[in-house]
Amino acid sequence: MWGLLLIIPLFGLSGPADSLLQVLNRSTRDTNRIVILHALTDHYKKSDQDTAFHYAWQAHQLSKDLNWPRGEAESLYQLGMLYRDQGDSDRARKYLQESANLFGRIPDPAGQATSLRKLAFIYSSDGDYPTATQFYQEALAIARKGNEKEVIAKILSGMSGLYRLQGEYDLAVNYGLQAMEIQEELGDQEGLTYTLDRLGVVYKLQEDYGKALTFYQRALKLRQSSPEKRLSDLAYSSMVIGETYMEMDSLESAKMAHRQALTWYEQDGDESGIAYSTYHLGEVTRQQERRTEAKALLTNARKLFQKLDIPRGEVNTLYSLTALMLDQESYQEASLYAEPFYLLSEQLGSRNHRTNARYFRYLIAKGTHKWKEALEMHEEYLLAKDSLWNEDNGAEIARLEAGYSLRQKDQENIHLRLEKELAETGLIIQRQRTFALIGLLFLILTTVVLLVSVVRKEKGNIKLLEKKNIEIEAQREALIAAEAGLKAINVNLEEIVGVRTEELYRSNEKLEQYAYLASHDLKQPLRTISAFTQLLDREWQKLGIENSRMEEYIQYISGGVKYMNLLIDNILKSSRYAFSDGNKFQQVNILDILTQVKSNLKRQILASGAQIHADLPDLHIMAVRVKMEQLLQNLLNNAIKFRRPDHLPEIYITVEEKDDAIVLTVRDNGVGIPKDSQESIFQMFRQLDRSPDLAGVGLGLTICRKIAEQHGGSITVESNEGRGAAFSVTLLKNPVENSNQAAA
Repeated sequence: MWGLLLIIPLFGLSGPADSLLQVLNRSTRDTNRIVILHALTDHYKKSDQDTAFHYAWQAHQLSKDLNWPRGEAESLYQLGMLYRDQGDSDRARKYLQESANLFGRIPDPAGQATSLRKLAFIYSSDGDYPTATQFYQEALAIARKGNEKEVIAKILSGMSGLYRLQGEYDLAVNYGLQAMEIQEELGDQEGLTYTLDRLGVVYKLQEDYGKALTFYQRALKLRQSSPEKRLSDLAYSSMVIGETYMEMDSLESAKMAHRQALTWYEQDGDESGIAYSTYHLGEVTRQQERRTEAKALLTNARKLFQKLDIPRGEVNTLYSLTALMLDQESYQEASLYAEPFYLLSEQLGSRNHRTNARYFRYLIAKGTHKWKEALEMHEEYLLAKDSLWNEDNGAEIARLEAGYSLRQKDQENIHLRLEKELAETGLIIQRQRTFALIGLLFLILTTVVLLVSVVRKEKGNIKLLEKKNIEIEAQREALIAAEAGLKAINVNLEEIVGVRTEELYRSNEKLEQYAYLASHDLKQPLRTISAFTQLLDREWQKLGIENSRMEEYIQYISGGVKYMNLLIDNILKSSRYAFSDGNKFQQVNILDILTQVKSNLKRQILASGAQIHADLPDLHIMAVRVKMEQLLQNLLNNAIKFRRPDHLPEIYITVEEKDDAIVLTVRDNGVGIPKDSQESIFQMFRQLDRSPDLAGVGLGLTICRKIAEQHGGSITVESNEGRGAAFSVTLLKNPVENSNQAAA
């Protein structure tokens, strides 16, 4: 579209406005003057829009006087973009539509498609999604016909953003991936970064934070490697990465990302970016309960938003400051922020903030014992909450209806494309007929045989056309039937999954109840044995007869009862690991797990003098947190327990990352395990011959193996007797596709 600007270097232009003006004054060719006026418009469009408008109108008038359509089309495009930047959507649409029409008459597919793409973006920004879809589809058809791949990729990327706004996430991902493929083929790094950002937003809205983070991080790497990298783009990438870490509750990672964003915004002098990064840092520290630091950051962010007149940023900051003061039960100070938060949320019409403002006022009134006011505020809060729920439901219904219309529109476009291909095929055949008839006029005098041959050929073409018509109709009917079948299968599958899940939960509850009752019934005779053993011991003591063997027998009975009690408790614990659904899978940090386990074993660690050396990355995996804690706690407890008498325990914990899994290794310098026992130790109740001080019931490693298997992995051991042991646990990073699925 801007190919004309390539001639500027021929005039010795280096780019600055003064050089362009000098060449403009020297130029005698009117078309050259128009090109230079376009360059001046482009130069001033960000720094001085009035001057940019002046040069754009000059170029437009001169192009009309010369009757030069290309110059006029590009002038109209520039005017449309300038009006868009000023927020004048009506004029922007008018000039971009005129620009698209002129580019279509030249013809220039790239220019026409680009003008229509910008037009679609304006309609999308104004919330007119059906019209935006129409212009995107029109632009895409024109760009594809002209094989303008770079423009095609930008249109597909824009459509991805449009469908994301309407909640059609599957379509948004589909168009985004198509755009990515073309941009990677062309090596268009700048366009690729915007597409990656759009895909990251889609996955973040679907709460698939791992995928969102992957796309955001790739966009950041591309921007860092670009020779023309812009600090504002780098800061934006770092900020959205920080927001994603906050959603994942990885607060330290979020803080690092927002600090980097703040640094880049400060270097770029972007005051708005500085304000938002400061706000995000304040919100992270608030969630970390670093309240003094959080208050300072949030107060500074509010001042910046007030200075820049950004009410949406200020209202977010006021929300966080009010919540911070309420966390500290500082109700008087909270009211200082709650009142402007209430007024500003009303002014902006933000539904969520208006509801939260009423809730804050209720908490403050309740905390200051103003019961009447608290009751009134609580009623207002409930009304606002109900209204928000109803509005959200209405919006969801509207979104679903719009999504259905969009899918119908896509189907219509597919049918139109098929009909167009059919028409083009018919046109080709018609041309062939025309040439054949002309040939017949020349050849009819020479041979009748050739005439018959041509007629037969024409009949073959007609049959081919009819065959294609039949095939297309059959494909259309098959597509409709397949869609209906797929819907039926999905409904049936959801019902089956629901029934099976409910049956599994009931079965697990029955098994757990059975295990509990069985253990209770088993303990009853043990309590009887224990009671009568104590009576026997007491009566024996009364007789005053010294008999070491009798005392030894009584001790054996008491020890056996205690051991049997311990055995039953561990059987119950093992059955709960086997049959209960436990907790939910979630993103857990390996470092957080180790910290909790060390706290649980603090007494054993101090008593034994154990030294624990951990070389662990800041790594997240999908796992059941309580079971991961139990796994690591069992391994560390064994390493401390089975130590050599003359050595302090030395324990080394490492993690090795693989493609889709990690290997967690716990290595010690303890008594070790004989080779012929290294498999049997994972079996229930299998113990090595140890001293009484080291006795157990043989269930700890059995539970470890069950936990590893429930996370899609396994556990192995390597050891030489007397030289320590190394337990290696392999765990999948994402053992379930849906993070809401319960651990089996």
